[in-house]
Amino acid sequence: MTSAAWAGSRADAPHIAFDDAVTWHEWQAGKALAEKTGQPICVLLYANWCPRCRELAPLFAQRDIAALTGGVVMVKQLSDQVPPDLQAAVQRFGNYVPRMFFVMPDGSVRTEFVSGHKRFPYFYFAKRPEQLRGALSVAALDRWLGGLTPGLFAPDAVVTSGAPGAP
Repeated sequence: MTSAAWAGSRADAPHIAFDDAVTWHEWQAGKALAEKTGQPICVLLYANWCPRCRELAPLFAQRDIAALTGGVVMVKQLSDQVPPDLQAAVQRFGNYVPRMFFVMPDGSVRTEFVSGHKRFPYFYFAKRPEQLRGALSVAALDRWLGGLTPGLFAPDAVVTSGAPGAP
């Protein structure tokens, strides 16, 4: 089923199939793993009814993107089932899906890791996979640099590597 074809209600939307190329975790397991390994957590907030979420999911099957996820703990979280200890982070970024943001093992959110989208900074557009590659690369690198990447990460550099002015 294509994302454009979905016209049913939100409650009965079929589940989005995420490829097995990425090791996905639930929030609690991902948080525990990040605390153990020191890796940042990449939280993908999505909804089964969301057409943009359906478009984004196949990007994680691409070999280069899947390889980049090895440097972070990947958590996929349904937007209507957010655990209480993740609520504050989710609420501070608005009410849209898909959203992808990075949380450090200590629970701090890395707000500088953004897609470059002006209105929705944590929205990663499926037609702009370089945004996703850039964010995953920098988040993994950040672990090894001990949090020194904020000055290195310029969202505009990621955004302008594709078509100018694209969302």
